[in-house]
This record gives sequence, structure tokens and C-alpha cells, in this order.
Amino acid sequence: MANSEFLKSLVGRDLNINGSSSNKKNKNNKKKGPDAVSGELYDVKEDYLVVLSDDGAQYIRLNHIKTISENFFHNNDNKNQDNDSEYDFEIYEADTFNELLRKSRYKYCTVSSGGPNKVQGIIESVDDDFVNIVSENEYVQIPLYHVRMIDFSVQQNNNDKK
Repeated sequence: MANSEFLKSLVGRDLNINGSSSNKKNKNNKKKGPDAVSGELYDVKEDYLVVLSDDGAQYIRLNHIKTISENFFHNNDNKNQDNDSEYDFEIYEADTFNELLRKSRYKYCTVSSGGPNKVQGIIESVDDDFVNIVSENEYVQIPLYHVRMIDFSVQQNNNDKK
């Protein structure tokens, strides 16, 4: 991707992906949708971003990103805070999104193909064309080109409750 250097320059910044979050100064400036993610850009990989939100790490495919905006108010408020704090959730490493899915086999997650089409369950298998999820009531096969992001916070939140 030609913009990878630009994206890498945003690592550590508070961003809004595919939407904007409201802020205290302008509550009417709120655009949220099923693809909207807000958080700190943690890493830029070959074909996806890692964003650390309040819920945990979210892995977003680059070809499904429509907009990126920076939350200046939040970034300015956090300038004096220590950014070396440890995270209370695991961050998974992989060079490509497909590799991330393959490494996540048998993990509980939310695979989002947008809005009401998101699926929560365990990744059973991944091939070059599909990711197969075992959810509570069904076996779901999702074409990889429709998968916009993956989020493991459901698994980590369930582990915290135990």
C-alpha cells in the first residue's frame, strides 16, 4: 500500500476508523456505524491495522478502511501520560490478515463483516477463500473478502468473568 509510511507515522495516535467519535466540545459531531473503531493505532501490518480500543485489540483490514481521522482532543489530553503502560489483553502478531486468522484457530472472537453480519464464535479453520466459525447455534462460512475486522475482546472478557 502506498500510504503505509503515512499510516506508520500515526502509530501511537488516537484515531477514528470509518467514523468519528463524539467529543465533549461538540456532541453533535458523532458518526458511528457498524465499522467504526476508535482507539490508539498500535501497529501497521502488510494488509491490516491493529487498533487498541477500550475493549481490546481490534484488527482491521486495510482494504475495508474508508476514513481515518485523528482525535486531536484526546491526543492532546494524553500527551503527559505515561504511554509505556502494559495492556491487560493479549495482542496477536502476524504479518498478514490471513496469517492472523490462521494463527487464531480455536480462539473465540468476533468476526465482523459489517453490522448485523458479525459472527461470534470459535475459528474452526481458514483457507485461501473462507474463514469457518463455529458459533453457538451454527457453523458459519464467511468469504475472506467480506471479513472487515476481527476482535478477540469477547474471549478476553469471558476469561475475566471466570
